[in-house]
Amino acid sequence: MSERASSALDQLTKIWVQLHMKLNASKSILPDVLDLHHIRNPGAAFGILSGSHSSFRLPFLVGISILAIGIILYLLHKMDESEILVPVSLSLVLGGAIGNLINRIRFGEVIDFISFHYKGFAWPCFNVADSAIATGVFLLTMRMLFLNKGSKEKQEGVLPSP
Repeated sequence: MSERASSALDQLTKIWVQLHMKLNASKSILPDVLDLHHIRNPGAAFGILSGSHSSFRLPFLVGISILAIGIILYLLHKMDESEILVPVSLSLVLGGAIGNLINRIRFGEVIDFISFHYKGFAWPCFNVADSAIATGVFLLTMRMLFLNKGSKEKQEGVLPSP
C-alpha cells in the first residue's frame, strides 16, 4: 500500500465515522473485543500532550509532522533501488503521518475510532493512519533487527554470495 493509498483509506474511514457516528458514540463490531468509538484526540499517540495548551500543542505537533514527512521523503529519495522493505515501511509511516496531519490542520485534533478491549484491558482508540505508522515502524524494526545481520555477514564474506 503506497503512502497515497494509506492516507486516502485513513481519510475515507474518518469521513465515514464523521457522517455515521455522533461524537463519543460507539458501535460494537466484535462484542467484548472491537468497537467503533468516535472520539477526538487533541494530542499525539495515546493522548500525549492532550492536556497542554493548544497554542503550544497544535503548532508543535504540526511542525513535528512536517519535519517527519520531510525526513521520510528525503530518505525515500536516497533509497537504494534494490531495497524493498524499507521504502514500503517508510511509505506506510508517511501515509499515516499525512493522514493525521490533515486532521490536525482541519480540526486541530485527530479523529480516532478503533477501540480494542478484552477482559478489562483496553488499548487507546486509534485510526487507520496510526495503524499504518505502527505497521511501518514494526517492519522497519524487523528489517533492522533481522535482515541487517544477514547483510552485514554477507558483506564481510561470512555468507556465500548467491
